[in-house]
Amino acid sequence: MKKSKGKKVLILAVLCMFLASIFVQEKAVVAAETKGTSRLAGEDRFETAVEISKSGWKTGANTVIIARYDDYADALVSSTLARAQNAPILLTRSNSLNNQTKKEISRLKAKNVILIGGKVAISDKVINELKKMNLKVERVGGEDRFETAALIGDKLGKSSDKAIIVFGFNFPDALAVAPYAAKNGIPIYLTKKDKLPDVTYNKIKNKKKNYIIGFEEVISKSVADKIPNAQRIGGEDRFETSANIVQTLEKSGSDAFVATGEDFPDALAGASLIAKLDSKLLLVKQNKVPDSVKQKIISANLRSFTVLGGEKAVSKKVENELLSYVNNNLSLKATRIYGIPK
Repeated sequence: MKKSKGKKVLILAVLCMFLASIFVQEKAVVAAETKGTSRLAGEDRFETAVEISKSGWKTGANTVIIARYDDYADALVSSTLARAQNAPILLTRSNSLNNQTKKEISRLKAKNVILIGGKVAISDKVINELKKMNLKVERVGGEDRFETAALIGDKLGKSSDKAIIVFGFNFPDALAVAPYAAKNGIPIYLTKKDKLPDVTYNKIKNKKKNYIIGFEEVISKSVADKIPNAQRIGGEDRFETSANIVQTLEKSGSDAFVATGEDFPDALAGASLIAKLDSKLLLVKQNKVPDSVKQKIISANLRSFTVLGGEKAVSKKVENELLSYVNNNLSLKATRIYGIPK
């Protein structure tokens, strides 16, 4: 009888230890998920693009988009093409191909490269380097940024009855809308502030819906009046514009990517990945989440963030700020994919 009672006590003790271990493990997992910060590190913007590519195209990619690392005009309108081709966006200098970019192309086992921009943006030297890697290379570039955007739109075919029009001489608005455009197959076209280029008008005149990104400070009323079936989305600044794009066009989903709104390469390289993951992009300052973005995070119940860029682009302070907005009632999982802008 005593032996039976002893066995019961022993079994109960073992069971309690087992349940306790499960509880501790579960608690540890929850804590890890809540804290949940990890980093994919790069030395510069070239490696940032490579790390993004590795994250989204682990098993390879047939096609790669290559854009110039220091010139936003051609590159930013390429996001929709990148998504259509299921291609990562990698970066290059004007006259030479970066070694990190070369290695990533090899890892991807890519067969095709689409080079964005004319010879002034990216020289034939880069094409020659790519051809030595036994790659089929296609250049998409026009006489200027407006024509290049139109040519990229042409490569998408007639799949979308919508278009997006952004100011052609600054990057933030195009940056903010690029992931939405990419995942919905919508071409991005460029305009001047006070004049709508003919090449742009000819591409948008028959669209059923045209989104104008930015208020009248960047695209004037006179230009907007010439755009048929138009809806304008803007904000008091680039940060509020990015929040309003999410608020207006991307209402579902609890995750978002976060990037600096003060430079373009990190978010540019991330646009195709953001679209692939059906996520969205919010722009922040290096050391602060602007109030308009904060309000969007809270009202949209966003819970998971991937930070693009190193601490010189998006600081640890911002990461902590993101955590503080959600710590009381949400579980935040933050991942950092970053490099150091130069």
